[in-house]
Amino acid sequence: MVASLGLSACTALPTYRYAIRGAGPIHTNLDDFAYSVGTVFADSRGWAHDGRRFQRVPLGSSVDFTLVLATPDRLPTFSADCSVSYSCTVGDNVIINEARWDRATFAYPWPLTRADYRRMVVNHEVGHWLGFNHAFCSRAGATAAVMQQQSISLQGCRANPFPTAAELARLPSLQHH
Repeated sequence: MVASLGLSACTALPTYRYAIRGAGPIHTNLDDFAYSVGTVFADSRGWAHDGRRFQRVPLGSSVDFTLVLATPDRLPTFSADCSVSYSCTVGDNVIINEARWDRATFAYPWPLTRADYRRMVVNHEVGHWLGFNHAFCSRAGATAAVMQQQSISLQGCRANPFPTAAELARLPSLQHH
């Protein structure tokens, strides 16, 4: 008699390999940036909640995506759809706007910390790479989806740096690049 294996026993969760680089004359220390990003990826409230992993590898290695810290003027060099005002994701480049990394945005509500803003922007842009589109506030006072453009407007929602339970539940059905 052959034992039946459940799907979960046969399906390995992915490890996403990423490298970090700068674009433009950035002033942020890339090691400090990498450390901050690593804490976001290690947080079980984020995209690694169910055993998915994110592994930093040296630049030039085989990667799933490259996380780029870019000066605002360099964002449009990745795509005409990238604004000098915000971060963006183009193909396998997840581009974080250094000015936003340093100062957040006027729309992001305090008393959330700059660290919370950084968590949100990394989770949001990596969410695009994973296959998520933008979300909208479901109702006034609700927790914002991480895929909501919180840097622009909260639309009545409460700021939130991590994927919601609904977003995490959709993750297995999405196809990243």
